[in-house]
Amino acid sequence: MKLDYQVHRLYFNEGKTQREIAEELEIKRHTIITMFKERGWEARPSAPRREEVHPDDVYKLYFQEGFSQKEVAEKLGLSSPSPVKRVFEENAWKPRGRWNKPVTRTHFSSDEERKEARKERSDKFQQELKEMRAQLFGTECKICGTNNEEKTIAIHRKDFKDHKQNALWLKNNLESIDPEDWAPLCIACHRGVHWLRERYNMDWSDIEQYLKRKRKMISQGPEPFVISKDTKRSQKYEETRESINELRKSLFGEVCSLCDDSTERRLVIHRKDGRSHSSSVLWSRGNLEALDPDEWAALCQKCHRYVHWAEDNLGLEWNDFENREN
Repeated sequence: MKLDYQVHRLYFNEGKTQREIAEELEIKRHTIITMFKERGWEARPSAPRREEVHPDDVYKLYFQEGFSQKEVAEKLGLSSPSPVKRVFEENAWKPRGRWNKPVTRTHFSSDEERKEARKERSDKFQQELKEMRAQLFGTECKICGTNNEEKTIAIHRKDFKDHKQNALWLKNNLESIDPEDWAPLCIACHRGVHWLRERYNMDWSDIEQYLKRKRKMISQGPEPFVISKDTKRSQKYEETRESINELRKSLFGEVCSLCDDSTERRLVIHRKDGRSHSSSVLWSRGNLEALDPDEWAALCQKCHRYVHWAEDNLGLEWNDFENREN
């Protein structure tokens, strides 16, 4: 009897598989597969192999020994956790949730009720994260000492390495990081620290040194600046008789002293020794007559804001800025 006739009869008439035919006729399965291709025979789709597992084995490993469904499948030598899940469905067992508690399904009467419950869960989770962040980093700004538990404190990475914005809003990340590598800062100080880094390449050790110097300072600050009526006119003033705006430009320049930014917006004239003064001092021709331009500096709005922040919170002086520029 021809081989192809025998294969055809065993496969299509008796319903045997190709593997069973190969074993019965003592030929290779590859020979049968080649025969099917050459003669154009269409093979039956193979039935999925269903792995079986005894419920007692699953119960013991899962509920008594505490393994997960995936680990139970690995212990029993299964290719996937599907047979284990099937046992749970057939026996109506409730699997453990994320926190090793039985998963319970709440049924809602409306979509609004479901949305409200979801919002409550989200708010509760966010509150737990805030409390966890407060325990790790505190709620007081490392630089200015601002303590505001209602507003979110920015957690700054001391080495200035880039990180994802949501890195510190994930519970797994909070559990694995070292709090000593981070510093809690209020929004203003956080922006100021990054400005010092970008503008003067300061690292966190520099900032800590300025903080120490600031704490050692006994004086609360310089006395307010007052113009004496007996002060002689400056040489630069004598060189021009133009309008107040032009006079200010002539005396103090038209670009920011720190970043060399030339902007259409009016520059701020800053007192280098940090002494407070009336804003009208620099808008009176009589006052401008008596000023020494070398004691003042023109700054853009951004640099002026951060210079005052650095002076007030870190105790930096104008020489600190000029030395880093040089």
